[in-house]
Amino acid sequence: MVDGLVVGTARADASSAWSVNSLYQLAQGQHTVSATARDGAGNAREASAPNSFTVMEPPKEEPEPPSCGCSSSPTGGAASLVGLLALWRRGRRSRLSSR
Repeated sequence: MVDGLVVGTARADASSAWSVNSLYQLAQGQHTVSATARDGAGNAREASAPNSFTVMEPPKEEPEPPSCGCSSSPTGGAASLVGLLALWRRGRRSRLSSR
């Protein structure tokens, strides 16, 4: 039982193992679960002590920032830009001087 409602039944195997798959949807918040055993004749035993648990909303994933296809250096994007400009100027100067 979950919150006082029967959400499924199960039959124990030879080793007394059992499980229940339920379609019961649990809302966020506090819930209580307990179980009642029945013998082979169908006689109910005393219900187990209730156990409480809390259903919480999963953590929200942070969206990844849009990618520009570029990268930055450990010192930041400004240093990278300065370096690119210096290379561009050097290349331009060498082309002008070779004419």
